[in-house]
Amino acid sequence: MLTKKLPLLSGVYQPAMELPGVAAALVTYYFTESLEIMFLVIAGLRALHCLAGVLLMVRLPFKEVAAAFDRHLPWEILKYALPLGAAIMVSMTSRTFDRLIISSYYTPADFAVYRNGAFELPIFMLLTASGFTVLLPEMSRLAHAGRNKDVIRLWSEGVRRCAIFLTPLAVFTFIFADDLIVFLFSEKYRLSVPVFRIYTAGLLIRITMYDNVFVAFGRPKYILFLSIISLCLTVVGCFACIPIFKFYGPAVACLITRYVRIALSLVLVSRVSGVPFRQAVPWGAVGRLVICSVVACAAACPLMWVETWPLVRLILGLAVTATVFAVVAFLSRTVTRRDAEFAIQPVLSRWRAWRARRTNGP
Repeated sequence: MLTKKLPLLSGVYQPAMELPGVAAALVTYYFTESLEIMFLVIAGLRALHCLAGVLLMVRLPFKEVAAAFDRHLPWEILKYALPLGAAIMVSMTSRTFDRLIISSYYTPADFAVYRNGAFELPIFMLLTASGFTVLLPEMSRLAHAGRNKDVIRLWSEGVRRCAIFLTPLAVFTFIFADDLIVFLFSEKYRLSVPVFRIYTAGLLIRITMYDNVFVAFGRPKYILFLSIISLCLTVVGCFACIPIFKFYGPAVACLITRYVRIALSLVLVSRVSGVPFRQAVPWGAVGRLVICSVVACAAACPLMWVETWPLVRLILGLAVTATVFAVVAFLSRTVTRRDAEFAIQPVLSRWRAWRARRTNGP
């Protein structure tokens, strides 16, 4: 849908398929109290989801895709998709292995403390996934045309623009971790803060989706390779770090694994694209954004000692951080007017459309 320039249809299609499925599963479980029946309903709805997608390709502006069907195409799709599916399964195991270790070594109460700290704010994955999913068709087109430098240039610009939003948020989350954990899980889980801070220390590398470059160049096997390496490092690291860091050992192992995977990803990106390692990522721009973020959060730090509710401190701290970051970033020319226009363009477009309808009438 994105390749056909139908973003609105793409945005409506997924919720329209997912939300009824979730509702049907909940209703089924409410009346039957049977997990088996609920999962059968979910499987049936998934099959209908696939059927709806096929019908959409045939009925809407995808007829040329269906008409050009080749009997060899399914095998090509499987050769491309199987490594991605295997990589997802391996990555899921890698992401949950540290919690498995904690549940084996410590009490259920300790596991609850660890589990409530071992997470990342969903907004990081949401923003990066949304932004780089939109860029992926253009990156694939450029890669198919052999314009490797343009692929990396487009990807790097996406990295920089995501970093404008996510870098200050990552630093803010690290500093105000106490209030965030208490607000989300109550005072009872304040002991989860160190685990959460360890996880948050890895948010600075969440400013992009590195795997999209391999997808654009048609190298899904690299993603599987990186996932297997990550799982092996996580397993070895968890057992190696527990004697050193005790309760926080698995979290430290996961943090180290993430940075090692990113380093390997950048090496492979450089190898696939032929672009030097130092040019694959806008290191200078990201470094300046980190400095601006630290300065902005430092200005908000005095609010941590204000006696009030955690939510109030979070709101005030976020407002101060955003304001100071904007001022410092603009004065240092780290963020340009074009970046600001790009950020507010969707809001301005909707505002102008609303004003036009109000002026012209129905």
